[in-house]
Amino acid sequence: MNFAALLDLEKTPAALPYDARSYDLEGFREWLADLGHPERQSQFVHIAGTKGKGSTAALLEAMLLAAGFDTATFTSPHLSHFGERFRYGGVAWTLAEFDAAMDRLNEASQPPWRDALKTPHRFRTAFEFMTAAALVEFARRDARLRQQSRRQIVCWETGLGGRLDCTNVVDPQVSIITTLGLDHTAILGETIEEIAAEKAGIIKPGRPVIVARQRPEFADRVLPVIRARAIELNAPLIAAWEACPVLVAEESPGGQTVEFRLPDGSQHVAHLPLHGRFQHANLEAALAAAWTIARESAAPATLLGDRLAGGVSECRWAGRMEIDFASSGQALVLDGAHCPLSAAAATETLLDWRRGAALPTGPFELLWGMQRDKKHREFLEALTRAAPPDLFGGVHTYRVTGVRGAEPETLAAVAADFGLVAGSHADPQQALRSAAAAGRNVLAVGTLYTLAELRECWQNDPLATL
Repeated sequence: MNFAALLDLEKTPAALPYDARSYDLEGFREWLADLGHPERQSQFVHIAGTKGKGSTAALLEAMLLAAGFDTATFTSPHLSHFGERFRYGGVAWTLAEFDAAMDRLNEASQPPWRDALKTPHRFRTAFEFMTAAALVEFARRDARLRQQSRRQIVCWETGLGGRLDCTNVVDPQVSIITTLGLDHTAILGETIEEIAAEKAGIIKPGRPVIVARQRPEFADRVLPVIRARAIELNAPLIAAWEACPVLVAEESPGGQTVEFRLPDGSQHVAHLPLHGRFQHANLEAALAAAWTIARESAAPATLLGDRLAGGVSECRWAGRMEIDFASSGQALVLDGAHCPLSAAAATETLLDWRRGAALPTGPFELLWGMQRDKKHREFLEALTRAAPPDLFGGVHTYRVTGVRGAEPETLAAVAADFGLVAGSHADPQQALRSAAAAGRNVLAVGTLYTLAELRECWQNDPLATL
């Protein structure tokens, strides 16, 4: 199928107004009706938020698998190819499997839905086709599993916002709202309250909603919005940091050791293979969701806590404060931070590492590429706000592939305004070679889309072609 002919809002400047006509949720539902309502045939955990959606989904997936469930997962974006957005039992589809699923969807779709492929079109977007494919394929798998008396839970991440997002066609067993911040403000609203209202649009009548620990500067403004929506829909509201708090955590080379408490009062220790204090909020939310689902299935509480702890240790989620060491000991830290909230969390983690041992410590060369519609100045201000003068060395900017990529010269000028020595480069590999040549550790931030390329270049020795 001609997937490239569809409008991809992830790669195209957001030209459509954010309203019910442009983000045509009812039209999407009509398409799903023609496909046999696949959105009604699986059990979902729906996840929205500014930060941590993917990590929360990955943690939840790992814990549900450990608790004995079959899982399917739909997340975005990907690092290497579109198949990575779809997983069965924690294993991503191959690109060939993705292509085959899209072909099946095209063949199953009737006009006018199939006609949308003939020319660039407002409707249906690339993300809508991927969402529909996930629903259809997950439903097919669910039908096979039910014949074996097995139960599948779908970890289901929103693409943009929540209220008008095309993932918001499901009636989930549980909804999760992760940490919120100011991102996509031109679309979702300029205030944190407006953004919270859009994210709270995934809450469904009578269904539990779990809200993650919020940043202190936003908590008093976010939580009343979510609480009011939950009360309006008679949806039980679960504060993850109260239900399943992380009590103790210590960073280590492979992640961190965490101790957490479950709603039955039991306490458990687990190895969390993800770095950063910001992951604690994601872990608490995933624990609360896994506990809610597993307890409803009458799983023995005496075994459940140990199973969930075991699942935590099996979680894998690339590109989130991921550390890749070269043979020389020089480290590349890959983080998909692309909003001020994530930037502040990245610096917080670096400072935690500096206070510890056996982890990369500064100064770091900063490798920076971003989309042009992101808040460049606010991002860099958040990244450097709490940083001591010696945490960051030079800045090496590059252009992210696609029409949305910010000009590296623009990013370098922003860095210079913050008193940082910056140089611009034509592509990610050139920027990485320049950063590596300084002999320091390297922190790559600003986008998820180039992390796989940077990792491959680093593992192949970025200095080899200098």
